[in-house]
Amino acid sequence: MLTGPASLTPAEAVEEMRQKLDDYNGIVSRAMTRTYWKFAFTIGGAALSTTAAVLTGNPLPAVGALWSVVQFAKLDRSPVVQAGDSAPAAMFHDIQQHLG
Repeated sequence: MLTGPASLTPAEAVEEMRQKLDDYNGIVSRAMTRTYWKFAFTIGGAALSTTAAVLTGNPLPAVGALWSVVQFAKLDRSPVVQAGDSAPAAMFHDIQQHLG
């Protein structure tokens, strides 16, 4: 818990930021996992709908499958990260991701 800038030693501040960065990395990891699951369910549903379209000869399920894939590509492709208390660490996470 942050108690104020004047009451932290430099070592304590570094440790607190390290903890926030670890927390943020966990949040990003969970967000990515949710995105992968959304993708898997979207593709699974599209495959089932396409199979139904082929078996019944009705093109409507295939249109629904295509609609679901496009919806995922437009709305759900990127993970949603809500950093909460770890928001200050997001800057360091982004630096690490972009610069290595």
